[in-house]
Amino acid sequence: MEYLDPTLPEFEDVPGSFAFKTPSTMPDAGTYEATVTFTPTQTWRYNTVDITVDVEVEQREITVTALTDTKIYNGTTASSPT
Repeated sequence: MEYLDPTLPEFEDVPGSFAFKTPSTMPDAGTYEATVTFTPTQTWRYNTVDITVDVEVEQREITVTALTDTKIYNGTTASSPT
C-alpha cells in the first residue's frame, strides 16, 4: 500500500474561483467539453490555470405562456382588442 502525505502541495485546498473561458457558449444537451480558468485567491503563491472539463448538460422542458398582445414586425407592440 502506497502512503501519500496529505501535507504535500498537490493535496492542498487552494481557495479561488472557476470561470468558463467562453461563458456565452450555449451547448446542446449531452456532454460538453469546456475550458475553465481557475484563479487562485493568493495569486502571489499560486498560478492561474486553464483546464478542460466535461460538463453534463441535461435537457429540460420549458413552458411558454403567450400574452394577449400582438407583436407587430416593425418592433412595436399593440394590445389586442378586448
